[in-house]
Amino acid sequence: MADLHISQDMLDGVSRGELPARLLAELGLKHLLTLCPHCRAEFQAWQRRRAGQGSHDAALQILPALLQHQTQGLEKLEEDARRDMRALLRMSFEDRLARIRRAHRHFRSAFLAGLLLGEARRHIPAEPTAVYELAETAHAILLRTPEGPTASDLSVRAAIYAGNALRAQGDLPVADKRFAFARGIITARGVTDTLVCAEVDWFEGTLRKDQRRFQEAEDLLTRAIALYRLADDHAAAVYPLATLGLLYYDRQEYPKAVDTLRAALSREAPKTDPRLSCYLHHNLTLTLCDQGNYDAAAEALHAGRESYAACPDAYTQARLSWVEGKIALGFGHLESAEEAFLAVRTGFVAEGNGYDVAMVSLDLALVYAKQGRGQDLKKLAEETHTLFGTLEIHREALSALLLFGQAAREERLSAERIEDFIRYFRKARANPSLRFR
Repeated sequence: MADLHISQDMLDGVSRGELPARLLAELGLKHLLTLCPHCRAEFQAWQRRRAGQGSHDAALQILPALLQHQTQGLEKLEEDARRDMRALLRMSFEDRLARIRRAHRHFRSAFLAGLLLGEARRHIPAEPTAVYELAETAHAILLRTPEGPTASDLSVRAAIYAGNALRAQGDLPVADKRFAFARGIITARGVTDTLVCAEVDWFEGTLRKDQRRFQEAEDLLTRAIALYRLADDHAAAVYPLATLGLLYYDRQEYPKAVDTLRAALSREAPKTDPRLSCYLHHNLTLTLCDQGNYDAAAEALHAGRESYAACPDAYTQARLSWVEGKIALGFGHLESAEEAFLAVRTGFVAEGNGYDVAMVSLDLALVYAKQGRGQDLKKLAEETHTLFGTLEIHREALSALLLFGQAAREERLSAERIEDFIRYFRKARANPSLRFR
């Protein structure tokens, strides 16, 4: 029982007379003594001194005093941790790690690691670099923090947040190692917290999706949803449900993707989380575009417009402009589509995101082909070829772009041919062995 928290349900049970107050007090005492090693040592010494002098009821009578002592201690720990976090966040990533390594007293707190991981969670998914640096900072602190009841859970979270950030930046092999490390902690240290296990399954499922290990991804995401619901956190269950919708999109199972994303939007969580709402509306809009259902895509975009305003980061706004361009192209508004694609392409080049540059370049090529602008197609193909000397993209995809450039120079790039290239790149993003045929 020491691993259980006092919950509102338990308190309701006491107030209704369904749960003995004495049982709740015992639970609180056991949990407190598990949390604080000092309280535990003192209480055990007191028990040895009073051996045979009375019942356990005497211990329950001192619980209020113990709680007050522990609360004061926790408040001081939290105050110190918040001060240390403010100091760390003012430094560069490299300076943070160096400062932690040099410190003898500061930056040795599970509270501090937890605060940093909470801050990292706020930056998912829009700012993977910030997430990675915060998670690694938390990991460095945990390596120097005495083992406690929350250290293992925090170590797992630090590993999967860093792994998820690496995945988002395209480094799938190193991300895989971080998740293997997290699973090793779970096995070796007996991590059983349901919410931690759910989060591991969610992020690892996202990695497996990007690795195109779709069945493993679906199994992990489905289990994450079940674990969140088991823990009675139905709001959190929406996040892996949203990722499951994106998995169906990646498999080009568009009807299942649409149904899953709409199911996620119907839950309560998107109403209170603007970023989740934006993520769901965007992926639903993108799926409907690729399905060719531009009327429904425009409706989905309109419904989610306010959520985009709540996410002003460059990453989200660039993808908003991209999907606006796709809808404009679908409705035949070619000038608007060209304007959107040119702006988005510039942003993607700055990001160094090779596949997104390729995809928006092909969208732009489709505009030029529909307008009969052969010279602009040639120029675009030359620029794209030059760009990919500096952007990371796998060999087969690069070969496809070379064929695209050759077809442009030979004036053989019809709209239908460009659409073939677009379909290929949708499949090839995470499949390095796929060839263009």
